[in-house]
Parts: sequence; structure tokens; C-alpha cells
Amino acid sequence: MSPAPPPSKRSEDWRSSPCPRRNSTRWLKVPQTSGSSSRSPTSTDRGMLNLNSEGRSIMANGYCGDAFLEPRKGRAKSLLSKPVHDEPNVLMVFPQLPFSFWSVPEIRGALGVKGLFPPLGLLTLAALLPCGWEVTLADQNVGPIQDSDWEAADLVMVSGMHAQRRGFLQVIAEGRKRGKLLVAGGPYPSSTPEELIDAGCDFVVCGEGEATVPLLIDLLREGAEGGVIRSGTRPDLPCSPIPRFDLIRMGDYLNMAIQTSRGCPFSCEFCNIASLYGSAIRYKDPCQVVAELELLHRLGAPHSVFVCDDNFIGNRSKAKSILEAVIDWNRSRCEPFGFTTQTTVALGRDPEMIDLLTAANFGEVFVGVESPDDEALSRASKRQNLSGHILNWLDSICRNGLTVLPSFILGMDGEKRGVGRRICELVEKSAAPVAMVNLLQAPPGTRLRNRLQGEGRLVKEVIAEEEIFSPQNFVPDRPQDEVISEFKGAWEYLYEPSRFLARTYRYYLRMRPTRKAMARKKGTTYTGSKERRNPVHQSLLDLRGFLFLVWRQGMAGPARVQFWTQILGMIRGNPSRLKQYLISCAIGEDMFRIRRVLMNRSRRR
Repeated sequence: MSPAPPPSKRSEDWRSSPCPRRNSTRWLKVPQTSGSSSRSPTSTDRGMLNLNSEGRSIMANGYCGDAFLEPRKGRAKSLLSKPVHDEPNVLMVFPQLPFSFWSVPEIRGALGVKGLFPPLGLLTLAALLPCGWEVTLADQNVGPIQDSDWEAADLVMVSGMHAQRRGFLQVIAEGRKRGKLLVAGGPYPSSTPEELIDAGCDFVVCGEGEATVPLLIDLLREGAEGGVIRSGTRPDLPCSPIPRFDLIRMGDYLNMAIQTSRGCPFSCEFCNIASLYGSAIRYKDPCQVVAELELLHRLGAPHSVFVCDDNFIGNRSKAKSILEAVIDWNRSRCEPFGFTTQTTVALGRDPEMIDLLTAANFGEVFVGVESPDDEALSRASKRQNLSGHILNWLDSICRNGLTVLPSFILGMDGEKRGVGRRICELVEKSAAPVAMVNLLQAPPGTRLRNRLQGEGRLVKEVIAEEEIFSPQNFVPDRPQDEVISEFKGAWEYLYEPSRFLARTYRYYLRMRPTRKAMARKKGTTYTGSKERRNPVHQSLLDLRGFLFLVWRQGMAGPARVQFWTQILGMIRGNPSRLKQYLISCAIGEDMFRIRRVLMNRSRRR
């Protein structure tokens, strides 16, 4: 084994040594892949990852960067009168998410799980802290913060997105009332640091943790007065540690989450990804990704894993290397995981990439179509969708074995009256079962917000309890009542139960059979992974979900005859896709719920 490089001065205290109270380390072997690189500080040239007893990576190199503190004068010093001691208790809080497309309360309730995804940002932050610091994670989407956790905390760290603003500010207020040292970070604080300072945070960390957390740790130890920490560095992701998955209960979540890249090469006006993470996409090494999957597998993670990159295929060669490594690992473990990710809709013109995704056991992709109106796309700098081939690309993704979940936005400048109807027509032609239809917002950190502010079109933001019903925070360039009416009309049309079931049925009859089914039909040998027997708990979850679906749509639903007729049709027409068909039908229950709420609100008005 090649020796680790000498630690930097900054890393001598904790990053380069085993955990002081858990000084046993182990080596986690991961399969060698052709795409693996030996340059990762979390791997060696033998494809092994240095982990402590809980699966936390022990970094051989210190993190370097140009992070700096912008002090805030006049801050109350009562919370900062003494430095943080050597082994503080840290309470990490992920605020409540509002009701939205991503909530899926019906599915979660049916399967007995509490959250959709774990808070990956906080789990990564926890891995960046010194080993001696005791960390407790409180995901408010899983349950409330316990009083005992509040009392034990020396330091409270809060992270989240702008959609969580309401819950975020409530946590800050409670922490302030309890006299806690407060640190905020993540996408929302990075875009509006002064708002969080004014709300009572002692430190607001802007930027990525790998570049900023080392300075934060030093400042906490020194008892600095507080302020805003910034960094212009975009850290290389091979320097990112394995997230602290040991801090969560796997059974609390419907899906696990990993990240393989950050950044996006596109500059859509309404999106803040490029401002947060840069336009150059940075990837983890394939061996890092495989090591994270191996750890999740050993911890008993659920089958579904969301690869939460903003554009997984932004760098084709890097994505290909990761997929090849995942294919090898997944097959060597009899495919314990299936994956979902986000890509551009142009994936449809790349059959080779689709083939790699399906070979790696990816089943679904989210794509941003945004609008059928070219003028709206052009004015929003979404020019990559102006080819005129959107429908063909969506069809290609389907026929080659992936479920596509297209996203649309209403309220964009340049869209014409009737865009809601045109969105519905596009969805029906593509037969995509589940489509997200959203009202445009102008979030902080976007070029859209800056432009609208310059034009005097921003309005006072209202913190809504339910994200999907948040009024637009700007004046659109056509009547707002017209925009909202078309938004609600699209949901009412697309998720009428019978129409939804018919569209879902067409989609999966159109999709090619699985590789195994095609090999069986041709009488050839299937070269994929061996048959995997589901763990008992997974089989019970599948049964529970099926019974839920049978009751809701096969017995109590308004289209129950159609439900059973289409199941028989799937068994005859494309039996290898029956499970995916049923999963999409089940997701429909949450879409029906959103439709009912929107229709009820319209009637009350």
C-alpha cells in the first residue's frame, strides 16, 4: 500500500488522525473498475478506502482554500463569550419541507416511511467535522427536534433550501431563544446571508463545505465574534468525504441519496445552480461513488437511490466512467440498488448513454422541458431546448428503457396565452405518466431575480405553508390570474384519474422489455447480474405498496375497471415492465391529492 502524503499544518489536529475515541480503523475494499482513479485522497492505488469504525473517511490531506470571514460588528457576544471546547455536542437541523410535488405523503404513508430523502448536505458536513465532535441529526421531515437534543447542544447547525425558509427561520428563532450558538449554511443562506444574520445566526457559511468548514472550525475554537464566511474556491470533489450515513435510520426514508457531481454548464435565467456551484462540472472519482454505495449496502439502505446531481450527463466522459464503475459494482452485488437522476432532455439523442444508464440499473430521469413556447425558452436562456426535437427525445428515452419525468414552468416571460393547454398536449403525446407543472418563482441568486429587481417587478415575498401554492414573487408579463388559471387547469387535466392511467399504460407498453426478458425471448444467455432474492423487509414493503394500490385504484378508485383491464394488458403486452407500471400508478395517488387541493382552492375562491 502506498504511503499517505504528509498532512498539512491545518489538518494535524484532527483530519489526518483516527477518531480519538474510536481509534480503530478498517479498510473497506471496493471492486476495481477501469474508470477508477488513484488521485482521490480517500482512495489508494489498490482501490481501498480508509474508513473509521463507523464508515467515516479519514482524510490524509487537509482542505485548502481561500475562505475568509466578513465580521459583523454590533453582534451580541453573549453566545460567543468562550471558545467551543474540544468535543462539543453539535445539533444539525434540516427544516421542514413544505407540501409540494416532492412530498409524496400518500406513498410514504402507504409504505410506513417518514422522509423522501435524507439531508445529504448535512451528512457531508458532519463528515467534515473533527471526529471528536458529537453530532446529532434532527430531520424535521422525519420528526420534531427533541428537547433533550436542544438542551445537550453546544452548537446548532442548520442547512436547507429557499423552499424551507419558513421552517428555517423558526429553527433560528428557537435556537436564539434557547441561547444557542447558531451556524447556517446551504443553498438558502448562501444566497441571502444577511437575512440569516439579521434573524439571529452567529455564522452564515456561503459556499461549499469542503472549502469553508475548516475556517469555521478554527473560528469556533477561537471564539470569534461571528459573521459571514465566504470562499471563491470550487473544491475538487475527490476531496469530499463519504457522508455520515451512520447518523440516520435507513428505515425512515423512501430513498437514499448520493452526489457524484456539482455544477452545470448551462445558464438558465431562473436557476441558481451555476451561481452556487459554478458552470464547470466537477465529478467525484468512480471509486468514491462505489465506496459510498458499498457503505450504503452494508448499512442496509433501501433499494432506491437518488443521484442528486443537477445534470448527471453534463460531462459525458466523466458520467460514462462513473456508470461503468456502478455497473460492475451493482452486478457484483446482484443489483441491490436502482437509481434515479436528473439530466437534460437531450439525453434522448444519446442512445449509448441511455443504454449505460439502464445497464447501471437507472430507472427514472427527471428532465427540464420547461415550456413548449420557443420565445419563453429563448428569453430564459434555455436555448438547449430550442431544437424542435423535444417530443422525439422524450420518445427515445421511453423506448430505450427509462421512465422520464418532465418538468414544466408557467409564468415565464414570452410565453403565450394557452401555454397550459400546450403543455398538456405535449405530455399526452409523449405519454409521460408523471409530469411536474410549476409556477415560476424568482429565487435569490438567479439572473432572473436580478433582472426583475432592475425592472421593478419584484413583489413582497409571502412565505407559504405549501410550496406548490406559493404566489409568484414578481409581476408576470401577462395577467397573473390567467397564469394561475392555466396552472391549475393543467393539473386538473393531466391528473384526472382515468386519463392518467391511460397515459401510464401507453407509456409502458411502448417501452422496450428488460434485458433479461429480451434475452429470454431470443433464447440467448442473459449476461447481467444473478437473480437477487429481496430481503424480507423489502418484500413486505412491496406487498404493502401493492395492497395500497389495489385498494385505492382497484377497489375504491373511480377508474377501477380500467385499472384491472390495464394490468391484464400489461401482463400480456409487456410483462417485464409491470412493476414499473405499478410504481407509476402508485405515484399517481400523490398527484391526485395535489389536483384535489388545487381544485378545492379554486372553488373556495
